[in-house]
Amino acid sequence: MKFNIAIDGTSGVGKSSVAKQLAQHYTMNHLDTGAMYRAIAYFLKDEYDLEQQLENCCIELTHDKVILNGEDISNLIRNDEISMRASDISKNPIVRRFLVSQQQKIALKKGYILDGRDIGSVVLPDAEIKFFMVADASERAMRRLKEYQSKGIACDYNEIYQNILLRDMQDSSREHSPLTQVVDAYLLDTTNKTIEEVVAEAIQYVESKVRK
Repeated sequence: MKFNIAIDGTSGVGKSSVAKQLAQHYTMNHLDTGAMYRAIAYFLKDEYDLEQQLENCCIELTHDKVILNGEDISNLIRNDEISMRASDISKNPIVRRFLVSQQQKIALKKGYILDGRDIGSVVLPDAEIKFFMVADASERAMRRLKEYQSKGIACDYNEIYQNILLRDMQDSSREHSPLTQVVDAYLLDTTNKTIEEVVAEAIQYVESKVRK
């Protein structure tokens, strides 16, 4: 049985990490939609003539790398500045239509795991399995701090924490496709859990749905 998995959740909750491990476990394809919005945020010079600019934007996600018009920008889009710009640009309906259309076409063949903010509600409302991931904001900030430190990126915990709170507010209150838990999504709380524990819980839920 081929199926799609939709994973939504707040910033820094571990969506991509869980998606990657589930993709490996079930031999599925992982599509990091958040990376696509980050790539757009990196690419756009301003918000004028968006449609014309997007015509010249080619995003490829291969082997955990984000390729924009032939350039590997993987390490250039993983910072708080791009994160906030991505959250801001994602409010724009032109950008959303452009990326949602691409994402839906990719997932038509089934066998895909998509993670983001509006996967279960907008991109793949017919996904066979849906998750909504949450975690305490302070824990998410600490995870992000450790991630940045491991990459040698200068960072401050309080600034990261405030950015996470702001990102949560922006994502949940935006006019177009706000972050929300759809009624048929399984709530996956990752607070005080290891990635192994979270993935095990997710697999248990997937198995319960697949067996039906």
